[in-house]
Amino acid sequence: MGVRYTLHFWTLALVILPGVLGDNWGVWYSKIEICAVRESTETIRCRYTYPDKNMKALNVMWCKAEKCYNTDYIYHSNEDITIIEEFKGRTNYLGDKQNTCTLMIKDIRVEDAGYYSFSFETTDRWTGVPAVNLQVTELTVNTNPPGRIKEGDNVNLTCDTTCKLNQSEITLLKNKQDLGLPSLQFNSISYQNSGNYSCALKGNITISSKQMILDVQYPPKSTSVSVSPSAEIVEGSSVTLTCSSDANPRVQSYTWFKENRAVSSKRQTYTISNMSSEDSGRYHCQARNEHGVDNSTAVALTVAAKHSAQLIIALALGIVLVVAVMTIVYFERRKSEDPGRIKQAEEEGVSYTSIQYKKKPAKSTAAGAADG
Repeated sequence: MGVRYTLHFWTLALVILPGVLGDNWGVWYSKIEICAVRESTETIRCRYTYPDKNMKALNVMWCKAEKCYNTDYIYHSNEDITIIEEFKGRTNYLGDKQNTCTLMIKDIRVEDAGYYSFSFETTDRWTGVPAVNLQVTELTVNTNPPGRIKEGDNVNLTCDTTCKLNQSEITLLKNKQDLGLPSLQFNSISYQNSGNYSCALKGNITISSKQMILDVQYPPKSTSVSVSPSAEIVEGSSVTLTCSSDANPRVQSYTWFKENRAVSSKRQTYTISNMSSEDSGRYHCQARNEHGVDNSTAVALTVAAKHSAQLIIALALGIVLVVAVMTIVYFERRKSEDPGRIKQAEEEGVSYTSIQYKKKPAKSTAAGAADG
């Protein structure tokens, strides 16, 4: 037993001072503290040496313990040795029986946190001390300052862990799209920066944190008024004005104005019944929430008198009727004139033929007189 404890002391010395006794017995880990993200795959890099380079280790093993003695194994080269049930199918030994003892653990779980050590057997058993301390963390997104965020605030978004994880290994996602940065700084944040943010591992964004909803609040904007019905307004009719606005949180109150004077309605819609000429004018609305107000552009309402509208309709119908009558008369006259024109053309053709026939004998008589 005394020899074994002495050998363990030298293993510890080799870990602390690698290179001093590096050609003798020893186990080295690249890191003695590892921060792993839940559900990720972690590789514990390891190497070991012993004096006889021509000899191979009889067995190599990994334990979830500070020392690999009198404990259960998470990996053992002897397949007859029982492995801890929770690690079956999740460990992969990447080493050999010569010098390399690297171990891969897949699908890291919170309960995997703890110490891990490697051991090998030749004529005796050797283990690497101090053991590797594996810490398991969740990824979370934090906002600074915390709490409600409104447009114009300065806001920082960061990926946080419970153990020290290299920032180059993580990235922020917005609406599941990789932003390529582990943190974001918004100077005068905009409502357009709203979205679902999460942290993820670079190269494997499927391993990510729960989404954090960044809800940027803002006062009303793009306020407008619509009129229904949109046709000409006549006396006695009704008109409804509707105020629309984009706001977060939603608009809490509306105010209607006629010629810049507030009217009684405080609702999103303003209905004017039995309209008269006195209701003509320019109307606009004002939308308000806890962050501010916004005014719409004014719309002009013109109320036409009933008799004026009726007169316009009568005139329009009269014009249509006159045009229709004139069109009918025109075509009837064309029909009555066409047969006379055809007859005249035929008579002119007969007369012309008759004249041509009579001239030919006259020329023959004249020629006979000249001969005599």
